[in-house]
Amino acid sequence: MLRLEPPQPAPLRLKQAGHHRAAADALEDAQQRARRVLGPRAPVAVAISHNRGLALSRLGMDRLDEAVCLIRGAMEARREALGEVHPDTL
Repeated sequence: MLRLEPPQPAPLRLKQAGHHRAAADALEDAQQRARRVLGPRAPVAVAISHNRGLALSRLGMDRLDEAVCLIRGAMEARREALGEVHPDTL
């Protein structure tokens, strides 16, 4: 049986292919647009921020501080929105 999957966003495809700098750049653009249109605490904006942090963490020590800041910010936003005991915040 053929199972069709929805197409993955370009930044995710770039990250999976090992193109972390290009993925981080694409995610930065998406992050800015999501924050401007939806607000900084919108679930989509938070997820993009988290994914951008992961992509930056793959670029080496010079981007690690920025990556940690983005990932921590995403976790804090998730805790505020979902609570301490939600699976996405543990």
